[in-house]
Amino acid sequence: MKWPKLIKQMFWIPLVVIPLVIVYFYKQENTNESFKPKSESFTYSVSGAITFEGVHISKNPLTYRQLFFAVKLLPNSDISGFDLNTLAPLKSDIFVPYKNLSLKWNDLTSEKQLRHLNLPKRVIKTILEYKNKKQGVPTWEDIAQISGIGKSTLKKLQTFLLLE
Repeated sequence: MKWPKLIKQMFWIPLVVIPLVIVYFYKQENTNESFKPKSESFTYSVSGAITFEGVHISKNPLTYRQLFFAVKLLPNSDISGFDLNTLAPLKSDIFVPYKNLSLKWNDLTSEKQLRHLNLPKRVIKTILEYKNKKQGVPTWEDIAQISGIGKSTLKKLQTFLLLE
């Protein structure tokens, strides 16, 4: 009679021990996953002749080609100034100019005409105030002297505005 009792005890021990071992390893595996470092994200600020303006976040660094595919270029965008196989910069604004889109200085009348350049509203207002105060057509040097207009703003204006 002692052997069957020993066999019964041997049967119950694995039934208790195996689930405990499974629970232990399952908990250990889940805690390891929660402590994995988060992957780095790359942010790009894109504006201009694209469908999705603003900040684009990616898990991997992107080339200009990949970035432009993600933000959906408009048909009249001019990407001739970009090397599509180089990595896009992370800490600067990327402006995609419009192709063959221009406005003459004398035809400039409202903020809406300059809004697609993604200039700050105060800069647009300053340009319109300058236009209303000064008669005639200014030079690019005159426009560069307006307070609030830096190199990047001037570059955006030169791609769009015709001083005629």
